[in-house]
Amino acid sequence: MANAFILDHLIHADVKTAKAVFADLNQFSEHHPLFIKLEQTGPDSFIVKERMPFGPVKFTYNAQVINKPDSDEIVYIAHPFFIILTITFSFSAGEIPNTSKLKEHINIKGPGIFTYVLKNLIEKMHPKLIASINKKFGDHG
Repeated sequence: MANAFILDHLIHADVKTAKAVFADLNQFSEHHPLFIKLEQTGPDSFIVKERMPFGPVKFTYNAQVINKPDSDEIVYIAHPFFIILTITFSFSAGEIPNTSKLKEHINIKGPGIFTYVLKNLIEKMHPKLIASINKKFGDHG
């Protein structure tokens, strides 16, 4: 079963600065509300340890970050549980100076209940992720 959806965000930094945070999984992990530990295993590959927002459940999975330097996109591919999660982060200039529009193209492939749970987690946690990143850039609202 596959589940595809899009989330839109506003980042309070220009495209180059915003993209740099997402391209560096170490920086990104500082803002992710569920990341516990990150271990780099290659130039663009990682082992990620996360916790569920409810209960003591923790899980570990492999992830890859593909930075497309000639475009304003970054692709994350992760394999939590029995799932293949692909997120394409697309950046464009915002209407307000020094802002970026971020469009997350999210595709989850795997057994129904897992895709349902992961979709709900992403929809709840990614706004918190963006708020933390924006706080770094001086937006305290």
